[in-house]
Amino acid sequence: MVYFDYYFELPLSKQMEHKKTLEEMHHFLADLNNKLENNILNIHIIKTYFNESFKNALLGMYLHFDITFLDYPSEVDDLYIKFFDDFKDFELKRQEQRSFFIEYFNKHVVNNIQIEINNKKLTLSEWIKYTNLKDGDCSKKEEILHTLQILKNIYSKDAGIYVSLGNLFHICFSDNKRAIMFLEEAIKLNPLLVEAYLSLTAITFKHTKDIEAILKIYDNMPTELATNDLLIKQKSALFLSSGNLDEGIKIADMIADKDLRTEFLNQIHKLYPSG
Repeated sequence: MVYFDYYFELPLSKQMEHKKTLEEMHHFLADLNNKLENNILNIHIIKTYFNESFKNALLGMYLHFDITFLDYPSEVDDLYIKFFDDFKDFELKRQEQRSFFIEYFNKHVVNNIQIEINNKKLTLSEWIKYTNLKDGDCSKKEEILHTLQILKNIYSKDAGIYVSLGNLFHICFSDNKRAIMFLEEAIKLNPLLVEAYLSLTAITFKHTKDIEAILKIYDNMPTELATNDLLIKQKSALFLSSGNLDEGIKIADMIADKDLRTEFLNQIHKLYPSG
């Protein structure tokens, strides 16, 4: 899509201008909806201006909400329902459009289009790796926080950004409450993101020392993640840290990858010779 390519090649400042314009349009339509609901305007007169062609205009507007990662405005939904009687059909078209955009974004933007911040150009996936602090180096924590805030303002539905924020606040700012908040947001955006669960369980345990809180997180994970070896290993390690050696070993035995299981069990027996 030429339009998508053009938009994502724009400087971040121009993308933000586009986003603010869309927010202004939302406020205008929200105000119109409020006036109709309070009988300040005559709905029968206004309805003559919202004919069939306006459906495509609204569909195009929702595409811009997708592109700018803004939430769908309920007031605009309310307007559609006031003027037309086929909202279910419209919703299907809207979701198809959204799915197409998400597929396009993941395929053509995340790993291909460079984003310039402070004279540094990286793709979105490269920025997320750059800000994820896996090496624990906090010497540039303020710069990284600033970068993540910029990325979050533009790409507010990308779960990886929230994982980076969670790790940053835990590792560099010792703010576990805020770290957990960002990681929970990452999981809302992408319920299958293993990295988010690995960070969330580790930080929650450090923050609460409560193994029951960890079990609650595991119980709420999607069934697709139940057999993930990294999550099983993490769960075992957390039980070991809580002092429950027998349960930790029992869980470690559930790791499907034979080499990973053997290596991890050997580590356990070295750390806990009496186990």
